[in-house]
Amino acid sequence: MSLPDIPSKDNNPPCHQFFENQLISYKQAAQYLSVCESYLRRLKTRNLIPFVLVGDRAVRFRVSSLNQWVEEREVK
Repeated sequence: MSLPDIPSKDNNPPCHQFFENQLISYKQAAQYLSVCESYLRRLKTRNLIPFVLVGDRAVRFRVSSLNQWVEEREVK
């Protein structure tokens, strides 16, 4: 599943659009957080990051939960 390209108003390269309640895959979540997929899988295995089980085995990440997770870890 590829992400739709959203044209930029200031001639920057297109960005990917995510909606707050959208569920995204490991690959998309890793790109969204700018981390490698294996690191994201370790976080999930250790229950250190919020995730959603779809069916019995499919793992997805809710964009709003990822945003909150990042905000909670922000050093101010």
